Amino acid sequence: MTLIDVIIIGLYLTIMFGVGFCARKNVKSVSDFLIGGEGFGTFYLVGTIMATLLGAGMLLSVVGAAFQYGSGMVWNYIGFSLGLALFAVLFAIPLRKKQKNTMAEIIADRFGRLPRFIAAVFAALYAFCILAMGILGMSRMLMYIFGDAMNSNVATVISMLVSIALTAMGGLYSVVWTDTMQFMLMFVVVLIVSPLVILRNVSFSEVNEALMNVGGSITNPVKNVPVPYILMGLTTMCISVPGDPTVPQRTLAGRNDKMVKKAFLICSVLALVFGFALIFVGGGAVALLPDIVQTHGTTEAAYPVLIVKYFPPIIKGISISALMAAVVSTATSMLLVGATHVIYDAGQSLFPKVRKETLQKMMPLGIVIFGSITTWCSMSVESIASILYLAFSLSGATFFVPMFCVLHWKRVSKWGVTLGMLSGALYVLAVQFLKFNTLGGDSVYVGLALSLASTVGASLLFPEKTE
Repeated sequence: MTLIDVIIIGLYLTIMFGVGFCARKNVKSVSDFLIGGEGFGTFYLVGTIMATLLGAGMLLSVVGAAFQYGSGMVWNYIGFSLGLALFAVLFAIPLRKKQKNTMAEIIADRFGRLPRFIAAVFAALYAFCILAMGILGMSRMLMYIFGDAMNSNVATVISMLVSIALTAMGGLYSVVWTDTMQFMLMFVVVLIVSPLVILRNVSFSEVNEALMNVGGSITNPVKNVPVPYILMGLTTMCISVPGDPTVPQRTLAGRNDKMVKKAFLICSVLALVFGFALIFVGGGAVALLPDIVQTHGTTEAAYPVLIVKYFPPIIKGISISALMAAVVSTATSMLLVGATHVIYDAGQSLFPKVRKETLQKMMPLGIVIFGSITTWCSMSVESIASILYLAFSLSGATFFVPMFCVLHWKRVSKWGVTLGMLSGALYVLAVQFLKFNTLGGDSVYVGLALSLASTVGASLLFPEKTE
């Protein structure tokens, strides 16, 4: 690592902080803070959607998973792509017609405070998991890059302070602006720079063969990949997109329906492109760093170590900044979602008479507290991949069915959405903490079925009273 690379990384963090500082002048209401005043066009929507969903878990774990499953991890991105297309067709326009600010408000709809509070709790828990994963990813990434030359915990805290500051200052305005810049950086590094550097050292056939030796190849992503693994990647990622609390927030922030739908369809295509590009990077890491587990203890080190060892100066600093951008983008989005659902949704559910102006003033403090608690708790997390699957399974099993029914089924009731969220979420959490076997190897299948049965059954048994 040269001095110029360190300067580039420092410049990147400074620019992100500056953008957050400039964005604060646009925040004049709760709506401005939460959904950016509904003023973002297609370009900014694509940037913020992709940057948020391409976090540390997706980048580090996908490249690292190539050592175990070859190209099998690409099925996560195929499911991711299908989920984005599904959201564009079935969810985006009906969701915008609700004219709400958060996922909890959308699901609660006309049903009162109880379902809103429950949705807020699980949305905040989801944000907590993803944020903890991002913090852990940042800490480990810096450790792999700098080794003993830098205290990774100190560097992680500095990065989180930047994320907390820019989110607290500008809300969704600063998040979207920085997301767009960071996605452009990730686009260049992942889709252009990384493949070119790898092809300077090994051929495409060598990369393909390296992947084929451990699982599926780029040209045949099915070979040697277990069918349950394929189904888990497709299902979990597909339903996690509509269930992700950050996705409705981006939908509501769009300037008009056409731009929002177009943005999600573009992201659907980009998800596939990124998936295959990251699998190629993973194959390059398998070919160039076959002893990564012996030297660093985990395959999650593959991408950052590949950059340190094979990328030239300046390009190396830019590429490390791109990996940090993936973490910071996800962190800012989850900070906003977590604090919003705690302060705005849970707060209004418990104290319905509180003024929105008061909540707006409390939001920055909520972001600081939520970020600080998550940063402290994340130090005890061991695996990025495990918390990634927990978060995606939780969001899909909790929110997918209730939100779909709120948007498309007139007979859905208060107890339907409430029990639908509770049954799906509690099953996923029970599997995680009680460690029992579940159908298909992922709790999302049974959780989704329970949520569907509870939502439909309770809505029919306890219908809403009509005037």
